[in-house]
Amino acid sequence: MAIRWALTVLAIIIFSWISAKIIRDEDLPGEMLAKPGLHINKDACMGCTLCAKNYPTLFIMQGKKAVVKAYDKQALDYEKLQSVIKACPVHAIEYSEQ
Repeated sequence: MAIRWALTVLAIIIFSWISAKIIRDEDLPGEMLAKPGLHINKDACMGCTLCAKNYPTLFIMQGKKAVVKAYDKQALDYEKLQSVIKACPVHAIEYSEQ
């Protein structure tokens, strides 16, 4: 049992090291927050249309993916935007003010 535990820990360390070498920071979805504004992760978007239905003045559907329309930052309804962000089932919508 101790040998199996040691081999499991060793395998986890090796796979973590390999993953750190293969996966770049740009590939991670949270890296979109480096840019200010509203962003949709097109790879994560599954085309459920919740954002376009709940905030049609800000989101449209192009093909089977959601797209952000041109918007004025002062005209945004932040409460509505936060509810749309929370309603996204795959968390593909992100907003950053910085």
